Amino acid sequence: MQILHDVGVPGSKMLYLLTYQPRDFLVTTDLFKKVVDEVVEMGFDSLKITFVLAVHALRSMNKSTWEKKMETYEKWGWSKDEILVAFKTYPWCMMMSEEKIDKVMDFLVNKTGFETSILAKSKIISLSMEKRIVPRSLVYQYCLDNGLMNDKNHFSWWLLSSENLFIKRLKRYETEAPGVLKFYQEKLDHAN
Repeated sequence: MQILHDVGVPGSKMLYLLTYQPRDFLVTTDLFKKVVDEVVEMGFDSLKITFVLAVHALRSMNKSTWEKKMETYEKWGWSKDEILVAFKTYPWCMMMSEEKIDKVMDFLVNKTGFETSILAKSKIISLSMEKRIVPRSLVYQYCLDNGLMNDKNHFSWWLLSSENLFIKRLKRYETEAPGVLKFYQEKLDHAN
């Protein structure tokens, strides 16, 4: 706790780590300090929850596993800088298995045609394929095909918005493209 305190982590964030990831503290002081120093060097803000999430991410995997995940993202065209930006935005992106990363990237890049650079700047990689990514991506494509939108600049909003906000958007589109809500519900039902 002193190591975290020394780099400016607030007590509430330390408590979060202690409560939800207590195993992170079950190492030698030197090893824990090394991980914290690495997170500091990466430029994480010690006042934000992403700092302790990054500590957890680095503590929960060995260097070999980290490198495999880096290679997986690089295989999809992400640069080391893009991977670091994604990690700083959402540390859980490195907690996903290589299989999950490949599955999400394959669907979004190869099946829906989205640029990998768009995906690197959001939390999309951690979402459920069946309950969020596939149904909303198909509805997004449906809306593009029906002229409800004219570009792909708002794709991450479609995946990251709350269910209520998402349904409100679809209700607005329902007058111009009747059936969009039904189409979405069918995709959700198919996922479940």
